[in-house]
Amino acid sequence: MFHSVDAFEGARQKLVLQELLGGAPQEAVSTDEACAIEPALAPRREAFAGGIHTESECAVDCLKLYQSMVKILSARDVRWSMGQVVEWLVVPKRRLQAVQLRNSQDICASLRAEHRRQRPQSGLYPCERSTARGGHG
Repeated sequence: MFHSVDAFEGARQKLVLQELLGGAPQEAVSTDEACAIEPALAPRREAFAGGIHTESECAVDCLKLYQSMVKILSARDVRWSMGQVVEWLVVPKRRLQAVQLRNSQDICASLRAEHRRQRPQSGLYPCERSTARGGHG
């Protein structure tokens, strides 16, 4: 996105050169077109003179991705523990076993069958202690 008409026109002129050099196909888009492509730009629509869109560029809406992950994982009985400080990763034999919080509580990375049968009231499962530790988290 470009904030001035001059900058947008300069970028528009470079599109031909980019194409000659074998760059990915691009197109100049108006501010309205850019806001239709990326609705998150709409609140600042007046700040832009236009933009260059590269359709093949892969970008993700992080909020939508996060919301989808929360929905999917919550349906799989994942329990959330927000606002915690991770002190260590418990990694015996190069396999994540647990995350250890600053309060020394371990949260298991996977559940054994006996833990799946009955969920503790806290929603967190105990882990077998291991002396193997990964890096600080």
